[in-house]
Amino acid sequence: MEYKFVELLSCSYFASPEDVVRQQVSYRYNLVKARLVLMQARLADVNSLLKVKSPGLMLQLQRTPPR
Repeated sequence: MEYKFVELLSCSYFASPEDVVRQQVSYRYNLVKARLVLMQARLADVNSLLKVKSPGLMLQLQRTPPR
């Protein structure tokens, strides 16, 4: 059985200048770093809320090993 080749998409790429690549990498790194800080603050808030509202659950969560 023979297969027929059909070109559905053709793209031509060119290399970006190094400073543009550096800017993009820096932007994405800073974005991820900011999200990490936000999530760590959120986790700290949840932990403090659990300590007040349900200390038993907090202890159980701290004893359970992460998966």
